[in-house]
Amino acid sequence: MNLRREIEGLCKRHLGRLPDLENPRGYNDKIQWLKLHDQRREQIKACDKWAVREMVPERHLIPAKVGIAPDLVPGFVKCTHDSGSARRVRSEHEAKAALDALFPRLSSPYGVGKGEWAYRFVPPRLITEKALDHATDYKFHCVHGRIEWVQVIWDRGCGTKEAILTPLGRATDLHMDEKMVHAPAAVSHPGETAWRAMSHLATRLAQPWRYVRVDLYWSQGQAWFGELTFWPRAGCYRSKDEAVFGEMLDIDLIEKLEPIVP
Repeated sequence: MNLRREIEGLCKRHLGRLPDLENPRGYNDKIQWLKLHDQRREQIKACDKWAVREMVPERHLIPAKVGIAPDLVPGFVKCTHDSGSARRVRSEHEAKAALDALFPRLSSPYGVGKGEWAYRFVPPRLITEKALDHATDYKFHCVHGRIEWVQVIWDRGCGTKEAILTPLGRATDLHMDEKMVHAPAAVSHPGETAWRAMSHLATRLAQPWRYVRVDLYWSQGQAWFGELTFWPRAGCYRSKDEAVFGEMLDIDLIEKLEPIVP
């Protein structure tokens, strides 16, 4: 199956329609267009949760090692070639249990059926990453190197709270997903110093890409790198604001790169 048919099948299953790949307007359709027409070899490295660390200033890297690393527990064990596999481990026993649970995923290709072509080229392996204390997630959506909007998620696991902020850190009433519930007392940002530090890092990491979501954490008074995400939720969001995000995702639709995976 070629990539276009894979993408069309994905949208039929999850959105109940075919994507407009000739004149995309909404966020979802633009993500599908990017899968087809903005394939870059550097994305393979950027999708690799271990190799991508070479693209990031060392001071922003969370301590991590390949394999099971008891000295990084409490932490997370995750696969380098997929998404959603991270398992929280609080002891060496839990780390070994995570190894048993995740080992089968090393032989399962990720992204097939979603059009997320780059993951099939990432070598599968396990890494252990140190857990951060009281971390808040900041997901910077960047277009041609500019921050357009920011998802904020905090208090994970104990009444998770979310907000969508402007590039200046001001709260909005936008929803990326129909199930998203805005926190009743959403903070605008963690302070000017923190916001400047994270915005600077996100902008720096976003420069090579037409569109990328730069996932960062703020913890212990410092910005930490999470990952680079090119096709959030595979471009299958359900939201009343999907068209608004499509307008904000103002990408160049003229230049179509030679495909790596046709």
